[in-house]
Amino acid sequence: MRVTFRADQVVVQEMDGVLVVGGSASERAGVGDLDCIVFQRMEGDEDGLHFEYRDQRHGGYGLVAACRLRRNRLEIDLSHSIDGLEGVDGFTVDLDIDDEAYHRFQDGLKRILDGTGPRLTVD
Repeated sequence: MRVTFRADQVVVQEMDGVLVVGGSASERAGVGDLDCIVFQRMEGDEDGLHFEYRDQRHGGYGLVAACRLRRNRLEIDLSHSIDGLEGVDGFTVDLDIDDEAYHRFQDGLKRILDGTGPRLTVD
């Protein structure tokens, strides 16, 4: 089963050696619980890539197997289930963002996944 949501805002931020790349539904999207995905990687962190959905309860290291990015969608395949989200094998994030935000997001994903296990395919 895949979790699907629409993200109308993205973030790519680096501070104190930590790179964060994410996408979320804003309050203006009209949803109750705000859906979001966050990739996080600390410079020199041997554990690699941290991924979470909504909050840290639904996250951890070694979760992401692969990512596919298109102009209007990010698909994330998981390597194994996330605690509390049994049966979820991936995420489909429909991107409702402008071209500038998309290119910033694409560059951020390339940077954060570079040198980690998960492969990024850009169509």
